[in-house]
Amino acid sequence: MPLKAAQLLKLRSFFYYTDVSHLPPLGVTGEVAVDEQGDRIADYSLLDMTDLENGTFHIVANYFGARQRYEAVDGNPIHWPSGAPPPDVPRCGFRGDNPICFPPGGVKEIFFHDVEKSLIRFFDFLL
Repeated sequence: MPLKAAQLLKLRSFFYYTDVSHLPPLGVTGEVAVDEQGDRIADYSLLDMTDLENGTFHIVANYFGARQRYEAVDGNPIHWPSGAPPPDVPRCGFRGDNPICFPPGGVKEIFFHDVEKSLIRFFDFLL
């Protein structure tokens, strides 16, 4: 007994989804994972210039976002400019608001001092 087109389509989609539904979706760059908001969870590769004379870069580490896993590549250590990794938090903070980076007397004092000097020059000019 021949099947109708609608039955064939239903049968075809059944076999398609049952065969690959357990596999993660694949994109051009590999496995595609998304978070709760629908944003893609990316994978990253860290490149380091391993040959300074020729300027060639090599992958020294990989981060797999979906698995939240960092993997260093064997035989390719990261060459830090200062010889060690940078601090987790910059000296002046991420916004430059760490008090140790303010000049003596504070920023407000410098601002008002500059305004005061400008006003004095302006009135000297008028007189």
